[in-house]
Amino acid sequence: MNAEAEEIEPNPDELFKAVLDCEAELSEAKAELQKATTLFGQRVNGCEKKLADAWKEVEDYMTSTGEYELSFPAPAGQAYIVNYSTPRQSVKITDDDAVPDELCRIKREPDKKKIKEELENGKAFNWASLQYGEKHLQWRCVKMKGQNNDK
Repeated sequence: MNAEAEEIEPNPDELFKAVLDCEAELSEAKAELQKATTLFGQRVNGCEKKLADAWKEVEDYMTSTGEYELSFPAPAGQAYIVNYSTPRQSVKITDDDAVPDELCRIKREPDKKKIKEELENGKAFNWASLQYGEKHLQWRCVKMKGQNNDK
């Protein structure tokens, strides 16, 4: 037996099977994540509704008794104080189109589709160029000629 380890040539079928196995595992994990996200989303929504209902009950109590502030015992000799905050002043726009330009923020964003068309038509810019993204491996399933896979 040779003291040096023989280098084993990788089997392409096994290499690609590993890709398929990983994709299947990823799909399963994504499905589990989606299910968990849905469940936790429902739980969060339920908790938010309960919280809103609890605050509404406190507000209804304060309205019915005419109290502006309530005090409740808290740990370590402290107290919870519930009262109405001072409302913040805000601007409400009823017609966005009526606001003059000098009172608007304008987001300047390059139109990449138009720039690409210009570059493809031979126009040159010192601030833009066409580039190819990085290649990546992909796969697809194809029907082999001469083989009948119908069952």
